[in-house]
Amino acid sequence: MPAQDTKITGTWTQLFDSGETPIPDTPVTPVTLEDNGTAYIIGYEDGAFRPDDYLTAKHETLMLSRLGLPVISPGVAPELSAEERYITRKEFLGTLLNASSAAGEDSEPMAEAAALGWISGYGDGELYPEAYITRAQAVTIINRAFGRTAAQAGSAQINYTDIPRDYWAYDAIMAASTTA
Repeated sequence: MPAQDTKITGTWTQLFDSGETPIPDTPVTPVTLEDNGTAYIIGYEDGAFRPDDYLTAKHETLMLSRLGLPVISPGVAPELSAEERYITRKEFLGTLLNASSAAGEDSEPMAEAAALGWISGYGDGELYPEAYITRAQAVTIINRAFGRTAAQAGSAQINYTDIPRDYWAYDAIMAASTTA
């Protein structure tokens, strides 16, 4: 975490309506990372969250758009759908930094996120930028970016069938699943 309070704001503009037609004069809406009471994950119909599954482009877009952040995904190989394409740690951090307007000019996403206190690496100190990011890791990073904790989350907690209370990211997942 940063040593001091950090307020990050940004703006976004919807560029395309149907993916092809530009929308003229779309109003720009400010987004602040301090406005973090929105539940941005919901899990699956079977009651599971699947925390160790890799994050897909589809889930990345859903989570960030539920927070009101714009998501411009990198080009995807035509043979892969958003449901099939996994996101690397570096790609996820780059998208989150850009969506939140926290990215510096020509910044390196891993170094920038580490400087902001969003990531600290694994036990060996490595950041593994090309490794796929899990759903639990993504939620934990978003919560750090938003300063969101389980104590800030609403009192009604979701009971995912595959996350025991002693799971390392339990509090982060609960904070992301409830509305403050």
